[in-house]
Amino acid sequence: METDKHYFTVGLYIIGLSLLLAGFAMWLAGSGASDDVRYRIFFRESVSGLVQGGPVKYRGVDVGRVESITIDPRDPRRIKVDVMLGKTTPVKTDTKASLKLQGITGAVYIELTGGAPSAAWLHEVSSRDVPVIPSEASSIAAVINQLPQVMDKLSRFADQLNKLASDESIENLQALFRNTSQISSDVSDIVDSTKQDSKRVLINMRKATRDINEVTETVKENPSALLFPPEDEGIPPP
Repeated sequence: METDKHYFTVGLYIIGLSLLLAGFAMWLAGSGASDDVRYRIFFRESVSGLVQGGPVKYRGVDVGRVESITIDPRDPRRIKVDVMLGKTTPVKTDTKASLKLQGITGAVYIELTGGAPSAAWLHEVSSRDVPVIPSEASSIAAVINQLPQVMDKLSRFADQLNKLASDESIENLQALFRNTSQISSDVSDIVDSTKQDSKRVLINMRKATRDINEVTETVKENPSALLFPPEDEGIPPP
């Protein structure tokens, strides 16, 4: 009988100690949470990969967690994300939020940038109950937006390759090479002909020069020959 009482007393002691430890842990969690500040971010792009409880980082350093992800009831095109950040996190009026990929797992986290020393603290100047951190388009969205254009360019490039590789194109290229060869041969013949013609022109010019020189010498020796050519020798002068 005494043994049963002993076990009962020990059991109550253990239960009481467990409840005390649980309460202390909850108190610690509550006191720690009171140092956090809630912020709100609106994204106009897909937040696929972002999960509740996911990390929020400031330039790569963990500073908080994602508390909730919902569709904005006032504008369904926006996704409302509430985050809890440490009170000392430098969330300033110039701070921006964007989505980043975490490794190759497909998980997404929120990255904060900005926070110039001269900027004011956002939670101190904001008129909202929950300060709003402006978002900016992420590199993920930029890549996704560019994908259709890249795919279109790749498709057109593939079509060009197929056209170049077709039998008709190969025949056209062969015909072009043949025509080019024929043109080169014709140009060579023209050059050779021009050279020959040039030689004939030079010969004729030299012959004409000799004739002119002969006439000049004749006139010098007999000036009257200029007035009375040889064929008019039978006609006496006036």
